[in-house]
Amino acid sequence: MASTQRPAPQPGILDIAPYVGGEAKAPGFERPIRLASNESALGPSPKVIAAYHAHADEIFRYPDGHSTALREALGKRHGIDPARIVCGGGSDDVINLLTSAYAGPGDEVLYGRHGFSLYPIAARTAGATPIAVPEKDLTFDVDATLARVTAKTKIALAADARVKGRQIEVKTTKGVVMLRGKVDSDVAKQAAGDITKMVDGVATVKNDLEVVAPSKREAVEEKDEAITKRVQKKIAKESHLKNAHIAVQTNAGVVSLTGEVPDILTSAHASWTAWFVPGVKSVKNDLTVKEKA
Repeated sequence: MASTQRPAPQPGILDIAPYVGGEAKAPGFERPIRLASNESALGPSPKVIAAYHAHADEIFRYPDGHSTALREALGKRHGIDPARIVCGGGSDDVINLLTSAYAGPGDEVLYGRHGFSLYPIAARTAGATPIAVPEKDLTFDVDATLARVTAKTKIALAADARVKGRQIEVKTTKGVVMLRGKVDSDVAKQAAGDITKMVDGVATVKNDLEVVAPSKREAVEEKDEAITKRVQKKIAKESHLKNAHIAVQTNAGVVSLTGEVPDILTSAHASWTAWFVPGVKSVKNDLTVKEKA
């Protein structure tokens, strides 16, 4: 007898409201241009039209899913390793790739309350919980967002003198805290684990901290100094950043940016500029946005 059981979607999938694009109706216009959906009021570029016609005989070919030629061109234009560039079929595709790769049941995905409506959809599709972070004057609040990322554990580690880690990364999933990075000794590693266990809400600690003896630090510090100079040079070349007051420090490949910038876009631009400098493992953005008069 044939089975009557039907395949069922993952829990919560059917509860997700579908994405709705920009409003397509406007009084007095038969077909308005949807700027919110990135439609251009100027129409397609003549260069794009020419390129399309030039390759008309080849459009039946299956495209390169890795976007190799595009990534190489972008890398050459912006001085970025093509291997660090991801292309997709619109931002929707890239967002879904990110949530599928890094989020899942028990995880939280933080986004600005008035940000792209696909963020919560992508989070729920991956089984994660979307968290809308309040904004200030309809502007993404970086500090409010960072404050929601395993803050208790990081504060506890930073406040204890026994933990002399050059870099400690904290990740929490369903009460399980993973510690990664570098500390000076086995004693410091043990202390980091013990401190984390005492934080409210922590069920289990996975301590993957690496012990790096002080004698090995000189080489690391020399490398950090070189990274700092490369980031400073890159910032100085960017027209939107060269006049900003941005201080750069590097610790075990982690670049910290401090200072004051005129707006949130400049802050984000600084992070991306630093991130794509060779040797940079991650970027810690402590830039403050100048208050409007």
